[in-house]
Amino acid sequence: MVLSGGEPLLLNDDLLWRILKGLRSVDSVKTLRVETRILSHLPQRVTESLVAALKDCGPVWFQAGVNHPEEITGEFAEAAAALADAGIPLLSETVLLKDINDRPRVLADLFSSLHRLRIRPAQLIHCLPVPGGDHLRTSVSAGLRLMQVLRGALPEPSLPEYAAETFGGRIPLRGESVLSRTPRRVLLRNSDGRIYVYPEKFFSFSA
Repeated sequence: MVLSGGEPLLLNDDLLWRILKGLRSVDSVKTLRVETRILSHLPQRVTESLVAALKDCGPVWFQAGVNHPEEITGEFAEAAAALADAGIPLLSETVLLKDINDRPRVLADLFSSLHRLRIRPAQLIHCLPVPGGDHLRTSVSAGLRLMQVLRGALPEPSLPEYAAETFGGRIPLRGESVLSRTPRRVLLRNSDGRIYVYPEKFFSFSA
């Protein structure tokens, strides 16, 4: 179950606690996740009272929307630390935006910074096709090239999944690393574009 908005953390602590407690009491609800931009826009909202409310309704996953490394201020870091120290699991979601964050260095800086703050970069979302928003959209091909570079530059825990939002839910967008397969071997391409033969089984060769 996802509590989103709008901005759910603009609710006062008591109302937020009652909503989360109510959702927690539903047998079919297995996980709770709060999607928010508070860490970037109003980190002072993360108070002791809010942390206590989230912890009491736990486990509640805290998913922060963060699109650029310049959003990560000192106040952002302090708020993230307060949540992480309380044992609240932290994820992030980033929208891929043309001429704003669609460069490998910018995204690598963002994802590395989030990881250092104990925030797991979960997803890089391709910008939705919405009226008036085409100037912010890259192509999927450009996004796949970015992800290829990032795979060679970042450790796995800092690397999000690249996905598209659709009416059928979020669909992962992945480059073609598996070029061909046979029962004996798989032909693979790495982040540098080099091709490797990967055996399906270990074959010993006698002289």
